[in-house]
Amino acid sequence: MTASEAASYLRVSVGQLRNMVYRGQVRSYRLQNRLRFLRSDLDRVLKPSNRMEA
Repeated sequence: MTASEAASYLRVSVGQLRNMVYRGQVRSYRLQNRLRFLRSDLDRVLKPSNRMEA
């Protein structure tokens, strides 16, 4: 899906999505020099983690 569609799916702005990609929180793929996203990768972002933060 496109960056715009992925941002809508995650309910964030496109700019915030790009920041998440830069920080490595969301996996993206390049197709014809444009960012593309898989729904399964976005679902991992939405899934609550079991990690404990100190």
